[in-house]
Amino acid sequence: MYKLFHSEETSISLDPDCLEGVVTNEPGTGHQNIFQSLLKSSFFKFHLSVSSIELKERRLFAPFSFFLTGGASRPLPAPEALIFAIQTLEEFIPDKFLRYIASRQFCVIQKLNMV
Repeated sequence: MYKLFHSEETSISLDPDCLEGVVTNEPGTGHQNIFQSLLKSSFFKFHLSVSSIELKERRLFAPFSFFLTGGASRPLPAPEALIFAIQTLEEFIPDKFLRYIASRQFCVIQKLNMV
């Protein structure tokens, strides 16, 4: 769905172990699935298993309101009041559905002190 509304690169099949050329310093050109792929990667799972890092919080959000904006490169003329109303309604969507339809996520990852 993201590909239909935004010009930024995205792909569900991104391999997190082969990111050369995918990550750039230019704003708006970063692959939109890098973080999601990293969370699924063997590197991240290994570090979780040896307890050097911990996923403290993960919040999924903006399944619809984000697409109304059009993104940074192609903004849409959606009224601010409409976006606010959609954001308010999105807060009532259960997490079990958000994991499939959310377009954004907020994660807190903490590196644990190994003694």
